[in-house]
Amino acid sequence: MTHAPWDPFAAAPVGPGERAAQRATSLPPPEPQRPAAGAGWEGASFAAGQDCGTRVAACLARLSALDLLDGARWWNRRAHRAMAAALVAYAEELESALDAASTGRGGDAVPGTRV
Repeated sequence: MTHAPWDPFAAAPVGPGERAAQRATSLPPPEPQRPAAGAGWEGASFAAGQDCGTRVAACLARLSALDLLDGARWWNRRAHRAMAAALVAYAEELESALDAASTGRGGDAVPGTRV
């Protein structure tokens, strides 16, 4: 006869008509702590994140335009060139709107940074 090692976390054998014992749970999960509303840095941080996201979107639009032109064949080059021109125009529009908003906030979007 062989003996298996005892596992304290394994379920005890249950006979017919019996219910398996359930482990007692510890404390309920803690409530997530929220930062205090109105922190002074939140506005500047949010604006910096928006500005960064806009710059990234403009860069992605330009990269997509380059990829369109790079993979274009002779029979669809004109259509790809038109789509690429639209993407570049959109990127310039994004960045000009960002620059206008940045100067409206008093210079830099985030104090101490230059783009």
